[in-house]
Amino acid sequence: MSQISPHLWARLTHVGNQAGGCTHGILRSAQHATWCAAVASVFLVSVLAADSTATTVAAVACGSEQTIELLDGSIYGADQEYDGTNGFGAIGGVMFDPGFPVVEDGRPAEELELFAQIRVGPQAYVFELADGPYEVTIHLTSLLRDCAGIAPMTVVAETDTVVTDFDFIGESSKARPVDLRFLADVDDGSLDLEFWSSSGDHDIAAIGIREARPGDDIPPLPVEPLLALDTYGGVILTWKLAEETDLDGYRVLQREGSNWIPVVSHRRIATTVVPTSTVTDYAVIAFDLYGNESDTSFSDVAGPRDPGISPLPAYEFLTEPGDLDLLCEDIFADVEIQATLIVDGNVSPGISLAYRGSTGSRNWPKKSWNIDLEDNPLIHGADRLILRSNWEDPTVQRELLTLDLMQQADVPHSLAFPVRLDVDGDYAGVYLDVERIDENFLDRMGWNPQGRLYRV
Repeated sequence: MSQISPHLWARLTHVGNQAGGCTHGILRSAQHATWCAAVASVFLVSVLAADSTATTVAAVACGSEQTIELLDGSIYGADQEYDGTNGFGAIGGVMFDPGFPVVEDGRPAEELELFAQIRVGPQAYVFELADGPYEVTIHLTSLLRDCAGIAPMTVVAETDTVVTDFDFIGESSKARPVDLRFLADVDDGSLDLEFWSSSGDHDIAAIGIREARPGDDIPPLPVEPLLALDTYGGVILTWKLAEETDLDGYRVLQREGSNWIPVVSHRRIATTVVPTSTVTDYAVIAFDLYGNESDTSFSDVAGPRDPGISPLPAYEFLTEPGDLDLLCEDIFADVEIQATLIVDGNVSPGISLAYRGSTGSRNWPKKSWNIDLEDNPLIHGADRLILRSNWEDPTVQRELLTLDLMQQADVPHSLAFPVRLDVDGDYAGVYLDVERIDENFLDRMGWNPQGRLYRV
């Protein structure tokens, strides 16, 4: 008979007791229901995915109430809670539809559907399977775009730790699909996958399980095309996502003289940024779960973009040593520091500088700024400036386009334009200088500058 393994039972009973007994209740029902294993195994054949070549033996679209079929015939069953009688399912977590468009990374549209819904914070998934080796793919996506390190995830398959502290935000970005793959052995009629996160919740989009192929010696195809694009402070590498279902990841190397130096040992998405001050070329190697490696693909020579060359207006903050640390001690405290602002060579000493934004935006690694010019001459007709980071917008264009549309529609709006910001000589990114809604705005609109302003 198939049943929840003792180690998973002990772990989840402990977690369930801590959570008020909910999980313990689910598992207690599952334990009493193991006599239905024979019925569950028959149910498993009809509900879990099995394509015509019998390579995919189980799959679930986590968070989805619908079954999803891929082009290769793999069928991802609708999500459900595991109760010991239904063959597979989740233990813990919440089904959720995040409502954001999934980043198109070269996958077929049917496969992108797997990432449209998620299960947030599951403690485990259980699949009743025949004993043997399997290839397991955990499909991930996330609501978050910032806060690298907020929810590093560890995965335990049976009793083996197969993924340790995988940082989705550190490697990827909001709504981008990521595949974690590993090999797992089943010897008790049940594949138990446990998920741990040291902080925050982990988001699981889907899980696919295929028959393993011990002795597989077929390497992945070479990565192509491999493009190297210059950017400030480094090089962006991008390539076509490999289609192999047993792909483990990519290794990135940088040429130094006659040597090739590894700079990324395990990348799971088909792009990366390499911080560098060197003009050189790069190589990428794909590798699979069985240790097979593709032929090496090489890029053209590329290097970092000259920070002195930019068509955007140049802004720079100059601060005293340690003052930026004062802002970081409590990012919500509205602390102000004194600094010098340089705008296209014009120097404004003794300005007041502070973080701007709500609780969410102040957690972003690229923060927005409030600037008070104090007794300095006005800049663009204003004595106080706003620099928005727009960190949640990968294009840094949406707010600017919205304001442009408002202008075209003759709707009252703030003026805004993109600028390049440096802080103490270091490039900080492209920001949006946005006009404040204050008495200067009212005067520009031809309205009474002494009128009342309301913040909503």
